[in-house]
Amino acid sequence: MTHRIAGRMTSPPTLVLATRSPSRAAQLTAAGFAFEQVDPPFEDPDQPSQSSPPELEARALAGQKALSVYELTAAGAVILSADTIVITSDNLHVGKPVDAEDARSMLEALIVKPHRILTGVAILLADRMLFAHEEAVIDMAPPSREALDAYVASEVWRGAAGGYRLDDLKELGWSITTSLDPVGGLPITRVTSMLADLGVYPNG
Repeated sequence: MTHRIAGRMTSPPTLVLATRSPSRAAQLTAAGFAFEQVDPPFEDPDQPSQSSPPELEARALAGQKALSVYELTAAGAVILSADTIVITSDNLHVGKPVDAEDARSMLEALIVKPHRILTGVAILLADRMLFAHEEAVIDMAPPSREALDAYVASEVWRGAAGGYRLDDLKELGWSITTSLDPVGGLPITRVTSMLADLGVYPNG
């Protein structure tokens, strides 16, 4: 898509997705965006802080990911990144499981009662950084012991906050109710609006 400014046609800025997440890339593709995906040098901690407000921490981590790829991208590129924090019913901030036992423990704790997931978004353009976040309540119906065993054995939980990604569990047939879908990965409606403010639109 091109745009006319003062009688001349201009091309939209390049969109760079600063994440190694295949699910975030899939969401952006499904929304119709063309983009480059870059693995950010910044490594976010496996376990989030328990003292910082989760929305501030998620935004800050997303911002650090975006900044870490700034020198790796072309001048004028729009850099998009995100970070998700899972919050238990007891207000404990849950990070990424370190092994299968940790993944099982996380899931068993999250299944007991509804919990929250919060995704922070950062979009960087030159010296301008935009932030946003979305939050949703997730209610999981307890799966069978066999289903939980199979999921843990699959290792799909690796690198996922709380030990899961919503799309993965839905594809496996888990019963999940959410107050806002999607919010894990990328809150795509909010992201689309933010990108439009910077002149980045879906193809076509």
